[in-house]
Amino acid sequence: MIGDTSFSWTDANSWDTQSVLPIDMAIVNGIAYTAKGYSEGGKNASAFALTSPQQPTALMSPGYLDQDAFVTTDGINVYFAQVSVPAWPASVPYVMAWSIAAKGYYVFPAGSPPPDSASNGLKGVIDLGQPAATGIAVQMNGSILAVAHSKLNEIELFNKTSGAFLSAIILSTPGRMAFEPDGKLWVISGRTVVQIASVGTRNFVSTPLPGLVAPLTVAFDPVKRNVLVADGGTSQQVKTFSEAGLLLSTYGNAVGYTDCSPTVTKTRLYLDRTAGTGYYSQTLLAVAPDS
Repeated sequence: MIGDTSFSWTDANSWDTQSVLPIDMAIVNGIAYTAKGYSEGGKNASAFALTSPQQPTALMSPGYLDQDAFVTTDGINVYFAQVSVPAWPASVPYVMAWSIAAKGYYVFPAGSPPPDSASNGLKGVIDLGQPAATGIAVQMNGSILAVAHSKLNEIELFNKTSGAFLSAIILSTPGRMAFEPDGKLWVISGRTVVQIASVGTRNFVSTPLPGLVAPLTVAFDPVKRNVLVADGGTSQQVKTFSEAGLLLSTYGNAVGYTDCSPTVTKTRLYLDRTAGTGYYSQTLLAVAPDS
């Protein structure tokens, strides 16, 4: 076993027993909730306290037809985008939710059961049958759940409680997203990152953040009110911007491992496949409550 930092390799609450490592993460109330992608019938999602990151617990396991690629939370529910498993024809994309208080699946009143509901127990999911989501975000203080669909050039807006469809925002190839507490939405659009103000009404799109090469994911720091972007390609850095779009700082050596040097350091990042074709898992970015 190489790289398993769990306290025990045999304990039920270890990273090895959670199947694959996280590919997306959302943090609220001191707890990190993770999406695990495709796990061959293993644990599709896990959670851990920020005070004990080496002791994750299994959250749910809908089954081998599920591939949870994206996760977001408002502190009440945890929302997952299931992007389907290409090898299984019965696997279709949808968005589901998990109740934090009830510790079980949340049923959207306006939702429908997925085709594999008999095996996984899901009764009410939304965005069913659409092309696979490319990003998901939920308002902490508002009522909107946003789901990006790059193939449709749209961001679908739903009521986060009922699951009712509200409207759609037209945007070129939208990807991963993050809401500000006041409701503004930061979205990856192609090779840029833009802010959408007044989501659901005016939908004003800001000037793109400058100097990005290949944005992979975005997060918002609600304390410092900064925007963080994991930038892949020839950058391989995490870049922090002000709300006004000013670059404040970068983390990671420029070009990362794309220079083919074998030197390994904590400041050299491997964010995407630009550097090679070895083991690769989707890059995630999340901000803890203390920034």
